[in-house]
Amino acid sequence: MRKRIILLALAVAAMFALPAAASATEAHVTGITSFTGTGGAGSLKSTSEPEVTAVQTHITGTFDSGSSTTGTIELDFTEAKAHFLGVTFECHTAGLANGTIKTTGAFHIITTSTNKPAILVTPVLTTLICASAFRIEVSGNVIGTITSPECGSSSNELTVSFASTGATQNDIEYTGNKYDLLGQTETSSGTTGSQFTAGLTANNTLNSSTPGTLSCT
Repeated sequence: MRKRIILLALAVAAMFALPAAASATEAHVTGITSFTGTGGAGSLKSTSEPEVTAVQTHITGTFDSGSSTTGTIELDFTEAKAHFLGVTFECHTAGLANGTIKTTGAFHIITTSTNKPAILVTPVLTTLICASAFRIEVSGNVIGTITSPECGSSSNELTVSFASTGATQNDIEYTGNKYDLLGQTETSSGTTGSQFTAGLTANNTLNSSTPGTLSCT
């Protein structure tokens, strides 16, 4: 009997640990397996400083096998700079050219608490090296609203808007939880400086070789 109770408890825990996209009521995209994309200028604003800006974003993504809601994503930001205490520094990730930031992670197609179809991106911990003067570590999650196509429509393009008011994402809540991007600054010697939440502003267009259908129920 005790063994059954333990197994039941584990099953309940596993159910609550399922990724967002596992719910049958979530928005989902069918008909495509992979996509590429671009975006214009974007910014990452913290509760104080620094602010990180980039001129362009390049995106690649792949849905998990058999899934219409989850997958992996890679984002490359070019001409990236950090603005801190009135000074501008170029930023990059290790091994890349000045001004180039790369991050990877997972994505889930979701329905937000305001009933909007959206994409929840969970990047891996990403360290920005800014002109060898300091580093910025970024982690957490960010939600972007799917602005087209409309629910029930098909297209080779899917547009996503990440919008924030200051350091707070406009679409931040999902299943009763808030999903923030988190950051902290470090000196070149590794001493931790400020810690902050951050809001991402960017508009991206994702393209697929085959049309995908956005379903919202």
